[in-house]
Amino acid sequence: MKFSIVLLLLMALPAIVLSQDTNAKRNRSGEFYMEKSKNQKTAGWIMLGGGSGMFLIGLAIYTEYPKLELNQTEKLSPHAHVREALGLSK
Repeated sequence: MKFSIVLLLLMALPAIVLSQDTNAKRNRSGEFYMEKSKNQKTAGWIMLGGGSGMFLIGLAIYTEYPKLELNQTEKLSPHAHVREALGLSK
């Protein structure tokens, strides 16, 4: 019986924790949503810039070493090709 009660409580816990609060949505004004939209746009531009930067770095490395095969990577240290592509040496 004790196990059944504990099991029932553990099954009910996600419903309690993950349920929505309906009162919080009623109190939000248009200013709240405008601020939220502004923050989401800023985050989107930051992610776009970061992704573009990573793409360009990957493209630069690929153009420097287009035919780098898997067996050749054993001869290099983990980041040697990146350092060489950026013009840095040990």
